[in-house]
Amino acid sequence: MGVVYDPEQWHYRAQQMRLLATATTDPVAKSMMLLIGDGFEALSERAAERKRLFPKELSLRPHGVGDDYRARGL
Repeated sequence: MGVVYDPEQWHYRAQQMRLLATATTDPVAKSMMLLIGDGFEALSERAAERKRLFPKELSLRPHGVGDDYRARGL
């Protein structure tokens, strides 16, 4: 499954962005990071829905270089 269609990948990015937000003291940056985290979570939910609705379509997609996002620290 490609990166764009992997709900776990988007959920992981949401967690990482929220973690970064807790480390900043700039209220504007913190707010923006939390909004980005929310966006990543929405992408996670969308990818999960697509995976549920179109399991065969998504399983036929080639694996991309970015599939191993955790190993790359993303």
